[in-house]
Amino acid sequence: MFNIKQNIFILFISFLIIFLPLQLFVFLDNTLLFSTFIKAEIIVILMCIPIIYYFRFSNSKYEAPLIPLFCIYFIISFIFPFGFFEEEIFNTYVKLCMNKDNIVPSGLSVLEAKFCNYKDDLFIDDIVNKLLITSISFLIGYLVSRKMFSSININLDFLEIEELKKIKILLIFLIIVILAKKFIYTGYIPIYTQSIIPLSYLMSGLCIYVLTRESSKLRFILLLPILIIIIKDIIDGYISFPVLLSFFSLTLYCVFKKKFPILFIFILFILMNIAHLFKYEHRKNLQSYQNSSNSEKFSIYKNSINSIISQNSFKNNIQNNLQRISHPLNSFAIIKKRTPAEIPFWNGYSYKLLVSKVIPRILWKDKPSDTIGNQVGKRYRVLNPSDNKTSWNLPVINEFYVNFGNTGLIIGTFLLSIFMYLISVIFKSSKNSNILTIFSIYISFKLFFLESHLSMVFGNLIQNIALLSIPIIVLNYKKFKNVKSIISIR
Repeated sequence: MFNIKQNIFILFISFLIIFLPLQLFVFLDNTLLFSTFIKAEIIVILMCIPIIYYFRFSNSKYEAPLIPLFCIYFIISFIFPFGFFEEEIFNTYVKLCMNKDNIVPSGLSVLEAKFCNYKDDLFIDDIVNKLLITSISFLIGYLVSRKMFSSININLDFLEIEELKKIKILLIFLIIVILAKKFIYTGYIPIYTQSIIPLSYLMSGLCIYVLTRESSKLRFILLLPILIIIIKDIIDGYISFPVLLSFFSLTLYCVFKKKFPILFIFILFILMNIAHLFKYEHRKNLQSYQNSSNSEKFSIYKNSINSIISQNSFKNNIQNNLQRISHPLNSFAIIKKRTPAEIPFWNGYSYKLLVSKVIPRILWKDKPSDTIGNQVGKRYRVLNPSDNKTSWNLPVINEFYVNFGNTGLIIGTFLLSIFMYLISVIFKSSKNSNILTIFSIYISFKLFFLESHLSMVFGNLIQNIALLSIPIIVLNYKKFKNVKSIISIR
C-alpha cells in the first residue's frame, strides 16, 4: 500500500532498534537494570518484525496497516518511557504515578502516591517481563494468522465508486451534514451526533482522494473542510480527534500519491504537540464562560496561549505531554502494584458491556452506559470516590491483566493479533481503490490506538462500518443488488 523509500525505512527501523541501547551504559553497574533494558530492547525488536514485514513484503497485498500501527503504539507508549531519564529511571519522562514535581493522578494524594513511586528494581523488571510475554504472544498470534488466513480473499469491490462525479456529490453532502452539526444545530440527536466523527473521517478521506486525482490549482481548497473541523475541535478544548484526523488525512495522502512526505509528517507532529501544550489551560479558561461563540473561543484560546507564555510553563507542559504518551505504562504500573496484592482480578467484569455495544441506543432505551473508565479509576484510587464524571483510561492491554492477570495478557494479546490480522485482510484494498482504502485506514486508526477499554474501542465498530457503508451503498445500488453473486463467484 505504501511506496516508502528504502533509506527512510532503514532509518526508521534503526531508530527503533538502536535507541534504547544508547541508554544502557548508565546501568552497566546495575546487573538487574541492565538485564531489564536488554529485555526492553528485545521487545522493540519483536514488535518491529510485523512492521518490517508489512513495509517490505506486503505492499502488493494492500493490507490495512492495522498491525504495524499497533506495534508502533506499543513501542512508544509501553517501551520508550524506559529510555528517557536523567540520573535515575523515570526521572523526567515517566515516574511510576508521581514525577519529581509531585504531579500525581487526579484525586490521589501525594502521600498515597508514594506507594507506586518507590523505584524497586525488581518491580520494574517484573513489569518488563510481563510486557515481554505480551509482545511474544502478539507476535506468535501474528505469525499464526499469516499462516492460517493469508489465503483469505473477500471481494468488497461493490463498495468502490468508479465515477469521480458520484464521489464529489457524496463529498458535498457530507460537508453540509458535518458543518451543519458543528456550527448550526447544537442540539443532541443520538444517531446524528454520534455519526459525526465517523462521517468526518469519510469526508476527509474523500477530500484527500479527490485532491490527489485533480490537477487544478484550486484543488487544495479541499483541505479547507478538514482544517475547519480540526480548528473547531481545538478551540472547543479537544485534541485527540484533531490529531487522529490530521494523521489519518496525511496517511491517505501517502497512500493515494504513493509518497512518504516525512517532512510534512514531522511538521504535523510538532504542530499537534504545540496545540496540546495549551489544551488544559484552554479547557480551564473555557469553564469560566458558558455558551461561548466561536469568535469568543478563539479569543479565549489566544488568552490561554498568552497565559502559558507569561507563566513560562512550557517545560512543565512538555513533560505533561510526554507523561500523557506514557499513560499506558503508568497505569499498568499502578495496576500491577495493587493487583492482586490489594485488589482482586476483575474476572471479565469490564467485558460485560461489549455485547450491548452492538445494539444502537435508539433501539434500546435503557441501554447501560459505559462507565468502566470511571469505575476502574475509583477501584484503583486514582479518582476520588465522589467523582462520577472523570474517566481514567484503561488501555486494552492493561484490561487483559486487570481481568485475568498473566493468563489474560497471553491469551488476550494472542487473540488480539489474530483479530487485527483478519480485519487487515478483510479490508484489503486494491491498487486503484478509493472507498476500500479509506475504510481500511479508518478502521486501522480506530483500532490501533488502544488507549481505552475493549468495549469502548471495539463496541461501536460494527455500527460505524454500517453507517459509513449506507451512503456508499445508495450510490452503488446496482452493484449492491449483485453482491451475493459477487461473493459466490469468489
